[in-house]
Amino acid sequence: MRLTFLKRYTMKDFFSLYLPLLGEQAMATFVGLVGMLMVSHAGDAALSAVGIVNTINLVVLSAFTALASGATAVISQLLGARRNKDAGACTTQFLVVSVSAAIIIGTLMTIFVKPILYAFFGSSEQDVLDSAYIYLAASSLSVPFLVVSTSISGIFRACRDNKTPMFVSIIVNIINALICAVTIYIIEIGILGASIAMLVARIIGSILSIIMLLKPGMRSVSMPFAISKSFKVQMETI
Repeated sequence: MRLTFLKRYTMKDFFSLYLPLLGEQAMATFVGLVGMLMVSHAGDAALSAVGIVNTINLVVLSAFTALASGATAVISQLLGARRNKDAGACTTQFLVVSVSAAIIIGTLMTIFVKPILYAFFGSSEQDVLDSAYIYLAASSLSVPFLVVSTSISGIFRACRDNKTPMFVSIIVNIINALICAVTIYIIEIGILGASIAMLVARIIGSILSIIMLLKPGMRSVSMPFAISKSFKVQMETI
């Protein structure tokens, strides 16, 4: 029985799942590198500030990425068991938990930007802290939007759709890079420009992800279940 199950998957299936992930990560890494090069144009303080804030962002993003990975596994198992209705209910609960947590964490981070910076990086130079304050404030505001995109990407992957998250990621990264280029090189507002670029890109990414989720015709793979319309918290499912 096990061998029969394994024979259903070919190298074509493997690459159809793997290559979009590779493309998404490669694009994000490349644009991140380009972004750092552009920020360096704004000065050493701006570059150091981005490095400091990215350290904080990594902790937050890792937590929500882990949550999305767990939800992806559970939804996939339910779909494999042909429990499509339960998969829809699980998806709804996942969105309720992740978005609610993101709003709470993003709000707290926005309120306590200065205490967070001074608690962990208080020994840094003042100009670095001033730049980091701007970038962390924008990053904190963008947390809910980033989590929406990350969560919906996890749902798509549970349905074996890696192309749609890749498409959204590419659009977001291109927008981020373009706005960065305009605000840093043309308008010359330095770290503020990088902050605006990040916030706008993440907002657009979340909107695009929601549209893809709600409009079946825009996805590369149709979802085999309908998302539950009941947003009442179900602790057992969570």
